[in-house]
Amino acid sequence: MNKKAKTIEELIDNSGDFKDSLISLDKLITEVLPEIDRKLFSGTSITMLGYGFFDYKDYKGVVYPWPAISIAPQKNYLSLYLMGIKDGKYISEMHADKLGRASVGKSCIRFKNLENLDLNELKIAIVETNEWLMTQTKSN
Repeated sequence: MNKKAKTIEELIDNSGDFKDSLISLDKLITEVLPEIDRKLFSGTSITMLGYGFFDYKDYKGVVYPWPAISIAPQKNYLSLYLMGIKDGKYISEMHADKLGRASVGKSCIRFKNLENLDLNELKIAIVETNEWLMTQTKSN
C-alpha cells in the first residue's frame, strides 16, 4: 500500500498506527548514522523515508538513485528496507534470527511494533548497510 506524501512530515502523519514506531525508527537511524542523507523517496508504487542513496541499476539497465535504507508504512506493518549485501547475502537476512518478532525477506524487515525488535541487533544491521553503501557508486 502506497502512503502518498509530499513531505517527510506528511508521510509520518499518514502512517496511522505505525506513526510512533516510524518516528522512533527514524530517530534511531539518524542517531546511529548522523551524517546520512535523509529525504522522502517516491517510486512508482511506494513512498518511503530514505537514507543514503546509491546508483541502482534495474533489470532494463536504467540507473537511478535508490535509498540504501528506507522505511515505508504499509497497511498492516512497517517495512524497513536494508539494501546492503555482505558476503553474498542481504544484511536483513543475515540478522533475521536475531531481530525478534519480524518477518524478514531478502532486503525487507516487516514488523508491527518497533518494541518487538532487538534494537541492538537492528543497529548492527543498519551500520553494516551503511558500510556497504560506502562501497557503492553514489548518486548526487
